[in-house]
Amino acid sequence: MRLTRQMRSKITLLAVDVCFLVVAMSLATLIRLGRPLFIFHEYRGATGFCLILYPVALYFLQAYELMPQTTLVGSLRRPIAGALFASLLASFFFYFALHWRFGRGIFVIMNVLFVIFLTIWRTVFFVESQRRRHRVLVVGDPEPTEAAREILIEHLPSPNIIVSRQNGDEPAESTPSEVARERGKEDIDLIVLAGHSLPPSPLRSITELRFRGVPVWDL
Repeated sequence: MRLTRQMRSKITLLAVDVCFLVVAMSLATLIRLGRPLFIFHEYRGATGFCLILYPVALYFLQAYELMPQTTLVGSLRRPIAGALFASLLASFFFYFALHWRFGRGIFVIMNVLFVIFLTIWRTVFFVESQRRRHRVLVVGDPEPTEAAREILIEHLPSPNIIVSRQNGDEPAESTPSEVARERGKEDIDLIVLAGHSLPPSPLRSITELRFRGVPVWDL
């Protein structure tokens, strides 16, 4: 099964976050000690623990949920909160529970550098995402879908909106997955549910897309 654009973006975010975390730890030891160290040898326990804890904390605070954002502050809020949350957890485990740890100076510098790197990286990601058209699939009754379409056009930069109108128990334009594929837009950025109820067929399609990493807004 081909990865959706959402899943590819999430993997990219995670991979770059981990790389910047390693760079931050390496630079912190260099700045604090005045000489380069191979952190995977000198601090292998602490390094391994951070490489697990920080991505998990970012995931827990939904820093990898790629909802369309209209402001830079909105796109940075969760990643920075996740990094600060991870640093608090790491400080507790390092200095109250675990035997292996970074020195306090290295740990503080590492977290400052990681927040800086994370802010720069997510800013670049936000700017690039704003340059492309968001692919939004609107599913629901005719009137609510039209209202949702107008709101999306007003608030998102150049959205590419695909409408799947549902009438009664049968969909008017096949299932959401079929509508997306038929129009060559399988990589959906967002699904918007506009209406109080949907037939089973589109609900199954939406659930399938949700499990493939596509966010869903229920209006």
